[in-house]
Amino acid sequence: MIGSFVKNFPPLIKIYRIITITYYNLRYSFLRIIYQGNKHYCNLCKSHTRIFFGYGEKSDFFSEREIIGARFRENAMCPCCSSLERHRLLYDYLENHTDIFKESCSILHFAAEGNIKNKLFENTQIDYYSADIVKNRAMYQVDITKIPFPSQKFDYVLCNHVLQDIEDDRKAIMEMKRVLKSNGTIILSFPLCISQHNTYEDMEKNHSRNVSKHTETSTMFASMDWMLNNEFKVADSTCKNIYGRIILTTDRIIC
Repeated sequence: MIGSFVKNFPPLIKIYRIITITYYNLRYSFLRIIYQGNKHYCNLCKSHTRIFFGYGEKSDFFSEREIIGARFRENAMCPCCSSLERHRLLYDYLENHTDIFKESCSILHFAAEGNIKNKLFENTQIDYYSADIVKNRAMYQVDITKIPFPSQKFDYVLCNHVLQDIEDDRKAIMEMKRVLKSNGTIILSFPLCISQHNTYEDMEKNHSRNVSKHTETSTMFASMDWMLNNEFKVADSTCKNIYGRIILTTDRIIC
């Protein structure tokens, strides 16, 4: 809610970023003392801890289909910054394959992960926009299939674990491509099912969902074929699989 307020007062944005970074750094420092150890490492908050918490949906449906990013996983959540595997993977990619933390750039971040947002705030050259379908959860309330920004505005569009809840995912991808600069980068992630060849989608569940309630239960699970065959070409762009199949066959990424 604070983020949606300060966007209307540009001088407050810098102050908001400083306060946010300071608060979370102090919080992480305190929690590092409580959970200190050498068994796990979080690349996001730089914490060495003795435990990671379990996280995910305890469901036979998820387990039987080997759905990555939804089923229950041991050692998934950092006890200090609450990052999950997908957050640590995203940060690893941003840190090692982009200059997003060093260069002057504009970013549109859907369903912004707090720990990723805080790291981006450390780059004072970033023109940052967070967006969410739910009012007051981000700086801007945005329907991803009708993005209210001009074409070719952003250097980066970040959209993680969102497409599985969008009925017209093709339209959403087209919109993200529209607002992206010609040399820009879209970074996507979504739950994957490695045991089936066809994408599973429960459209009835999509229609009945109350978007004001946060839930980790996804309604669309992309098949391996859907991703590896680059269906994103519908947006007249190419899908680059940086990490390959190895990342897609484990639930323990950077832990």
